[in-house]
Amino acid sequence: MRHVFEASNMLEAHVVNGVLQAEGINSFVQGEYLQGGIGDLPVSGMVRVAVNDVDYEQARAIILQWERDQREAVVTPSREGGNPWLYPFALGFALGILVALWFL
Repeated sequence: MRHVFEASNMLEAHVVNGVLQAEGINSFVQGEYLQGGIGDLPVSGMVRVAVNDVDYEQARAIILQWERDQREAVVTPSREGGNPWLYPFALGFALGILVALWFL
């Protein structure tokens, strides 16, 4: 067994585990219960995803592609849906400032 990914939390580890298993690679989340022993403090380096030695290179390639896809999703958000509350919130905020300045 080799560690192929070091997760920042249990959720991220399980997402990567699911991605690898969807590609047909047997992977395992290790250390997920160790965080509970420390409490609510965020600790890194405890939760890891491990694969069999023969699957290591293929798993690394899949994880690297997944990480690239995640970065692209953050850098280039979709403009189709957008946030429907953004413009009314900004308009209300601007009007609130104008009203406050009017009465000063």
